Amino acid sequence: MAARGHHGEMHARILTRGSDAGAVATPVPTIERPAPGGWVWIDIDVGSSDAATVAEYLSSLDLDLLSIADAVHDEDLPKVDDFGESMLVVFHGLRSDQVDTAEVDCFITDGTLVTVHGAEAPGIDVLWSEVQSNAALASGTVDVLLARVADVPLEDLDAYRLA
Repeated sequence: MAARGHHGEMHARILTRGSDAGAVATPVPTIERPAPGGWVWIDIDVGSSDAATVAEYLSSLDLDLLSIADAVHDEDLPKVDDFGESMLVVFHGLRSDQVDTAEVDCFITDGTLVTVHGAEAPGIDVLWSEVQSNAALASGTVDVLLARVADVPLEDLDAYRLA
């Protein structure tokens, strides 16, 4: 598969949700375990040379290292890989700047979702903002959050802004 065409350094951002609160952005991107009943969403925008940096950053989650490298370097067909303690879900969403799709790689562990993308991800950006201001979108488990992330690139982004 072809390498991604994105240039730049890795940029990470983190949202956390406790068991009874909405989602809150974490000012310093340090990875912490979620509170009981809550979740952590780590969104990473990567360049094609960021595999080692991403692997080091995510090391506390014990994710499959080859899958992290693939998430940074390769474009994959949509798939699901189950690694026992974690899972990788790859999907493609529509790009806003051209008639094309952009890959989003999602790692899910107990209470933590990591999204990795190298291209523009307008759906993720909209959902990221809306989850912070709309408690209903922040509700549920990390599995529900993954479903929302997978759904938003296929939906009308304005619908999420108004939900």
